[in-house]
Amino acid sequence: MLHKRIFTVSIGDYGTIVALHNGKNIQNKILIASISDENKPQLESLFNQNKAAPIYIILDTTNQNYKKKTYPPVSQSDFHKIVKRDLNKEFSPIEKSFQSYYGIKDKTQNKWECTFVSAAHSPEIDKWIEFLLTVPNPLIGIYVLPVETGAMAKEVFEAIKAEQNIKTNENTVLSFVMQNKISGVRQVVFANNSIVFTRVVNYNFDDPQFAHLFEQDIFRANEYLKMIFPKLKAQDVVIINLLSDDILDKIKHIDNRELSFINYSPYQIAEKLNITNAVSSNSGNFSDIIIANCFANSTKKVLKFSNSKITMLDRLKLVLKSIFVIDAIAISIVLMILVKIILQQYQSKGKISEMISERTSLAQRLQSISNAALDDNVKKIDKNDPANDDLANEIIDFGKVDEVLSTVNVNISGFLNRLAVVKKYDVTVLSFGYSLPGYNPKAEEFASIHPEFKISGEISDKSGDIEILFKKFDALNLETKNKFTEYNVNYSEISKNIDFGKKYYSFPFDLTLKNKGQ
Repeated sequence: MLHKRIFTVSIGDYGTIVALHNGKNIQNKILIASISDENKPQLESLFNQNKAAPIYIILDTTNQNYKKKTYPPVSQSDFHKIVKRDLNKEFSPIEKSFQSYYGIKDKTQNKWECTFVSAAHSPEIDKWIEFLLTVPNPLIGIYVLPVETGAMAKEVFEAIKAEQNIKTNENTVLSFVMQNKISGVRQVVFANNSIVFTRVVNYNFDDPQFAHLFEQDIFRANEYLKMIFPKLKAQDVVIINLLSDDILDKIKHIDNRELSFINYSPYQIAEKLNITNAVSSNSGNFSDIIIANCFANSTKKVLKFSNSKITMLDRLKLVLKSIFVIDAIAISIVLMILVKIILQQYQSKGKISEMISERTSLAQRLQSISNAALDDNVKKIDKNDPANDDLANEIIDFGKVDEVLSTVNVNISGFLNRLAVVKKYDVTVLSFGYSLPGYNPKAEEFASIHPEFKISGEISDKSGDIEILFKKFDALNLETKNKFTEYNVNYSEISKNIDFGKKYYSFPFDLTLKNKGQ
């Protein structure tokens, strides 16, 4: 199976990891302490060999702020307007940082949950952005690791829940404690598919009291969660530790009924997620590559940051893409027109000869009837000849229609004069027609034939008030029935799908009049 190649550039306080992902396979990874002129050639070579692979920057830095806020159940567009206005209030405008937000609508509690996120700039981050804008690969955007860890959290949970017999409910909280090469030990907590909080913890693994201190620290974090979620119980918090084997050996004997630990090494998780070349059994102490790979393969990234240069490039790409699409559509239309013209020309060659033949035949038949009429010898036309019979019917049809209307006492002019009453209701008649159901030009009697009239139009009102249009419609309905008492008057049903908050300056209708004798 073919996969799209993707670069992730994970920037932390203790270095940067550049990784090339091809599905679940890590094709290349480079750890760099700090970007410089010495290591740029190596990076440029890697990017040039994979020019089509887009680049995603992931910030795993300490200086990040997360603030949660609840909003009432407004529409999605109104929610974004309110939050964008509040964004500048939540963070200092003079602070040089990436700032954004994301919201999730809680349908059970009928409210919006919004998380404001800021990540501070640093000289190292700025140098990386400047460099990545010079390589041929498209730079998609900047993301923060704690938020995007949600992709890994979902995959890990699905991979281990059966093995660990994890029972979940509406209050379940997932707490991940993991060690990253470029940032240290980080805890990220999720609830209802959204991040609750994150923190970087500086543990001294060589401290003889490490296990005890670790237990107390995680216990305090759980107590904080209970303050956020008053209904939370100890068994609702699923704590998953992704730490190296030597650290797991130190905490595996912790016995606390309030803490239920699930322990895996990054190497074990990589195996369960089928990620190859991410970590090795000997040096599989860190989760950076696993998180980056789950992010790279996720179909939906959560929160994208940008700057003026990236935004300008995005707009340029959008314009170029639009031009390409418009050109493709224009070329397709031109090709379709050319094909249609060629087909029409091809078909018209056969039709021209067919029309000439039909015209010659029709002229001969009309000439035969004309000669017979001039000689007062119409009876000489052979009525048993189907061709002559059809031709005669075609000629007399128009006269018969007028004859039938006269027979059933229908005066079209008078009918239209009576119909003029619709004008006072601001009605525009778009079409008028009548038919004679059961009409047969060969019939001798037409007493049983009753015409049927159909009128289509629209009622209009300059105010745009739908209630006024309804009143006009009702008045028109009543007026028509009073004017045409000899007919059954039927109007088309008014659509039930009407937004009373909108303006309607006109409304269509269809009117049918059938004689009550039908």
